[in-house]
Amino acid sequence: MTEAQYGRHRDESLPWGYWLRHEPGFQSLRDEEGRTWESIHHYLWQHRLRMKLVYPVELERGMAQMLVLLLAVHRRNPGFEAIAVEVFDGDRRLARHFRHLLESERLIDRGMLTPEGRAVLRMLELTQSPDAAPIPVDVASFPGFDPEDPAISSGERDRIVAAHEAFARGLRFRFIREPVVHDSAIKLVGLTLGGPIPFTRVIWSMEFKSDQMRDRMFRWLCLYVDRWEAWANLVIEEGATDFTEHLLKLRIAEESIDLG
Repeated sequence: MTEAQYGRHRDESLPWGYWLRHEPGFQSLRDEEGRTWESIHHYLWQHRLRMKLVYPVELERGMAQMLVLLLAVHRRNPGFEAIAVEVFDGDRRLARHFRHLLESERLIDRGMLTPEGRAVLRMLELTQSPDAAPIPVDVASFPGFDPEDPAISSGERDRIVAAHEAFARGLRFRFIREPVVHDSAIKLVGLTLGGPIPFTRVIWSMEFKSDQMRDRMFRWLCLYVDRWEAWANLVIEEGATDFTEHLLKLRIAEESIDLG
């Protein structure tokens, strides 16, 4: 379905797949042609994207990757290198294939989500697997921005960052600007399980020589507010050193030139 066709036949303000019918007593969903689907994810993967499903685990992994990718395009429009690092564990070939798939299916057009792409993003936000690192619902409502864009005034830049900070207060894990002894620093803090009370604690930090350096790094981190929970899981599971290395790889990938 083209962008124009989706706008004519569907309500762009509603999550993708809202037209499917669920009948009491049945676990499956029924589409407009009377075909039944195990879930809305099966409908998207097999019917809309025409992808074969060999193992059920492939479906949820594919949905999680698609959510991260669509949200990244919506907020940052990253290149293949950055997509590979953040979504596909460094696999550049898979990153290229997945993005080309979404472009050929008209969910992405010229670096932006189409109306159908935004509807799919909204649906995936609302139907995330409980086993996946949660992406906060409504984070897509925060538009992407270039933290170092000279066209943005310092006051507007501060307002955007403050809005991200306010949103992040509702997250389980978030970055904050807070000194380490006498040095400027950024800390990743959040609720961690264990013991009778799940205290908030610092699980990662980075120190800076000046507030200006710290604030520049923090503005960049705000671009990735949709990944903060996943990054916290990376710290907990793999350690602070591995997470710091991941940030370095991602920052370098953003600067790379795509030569094919």
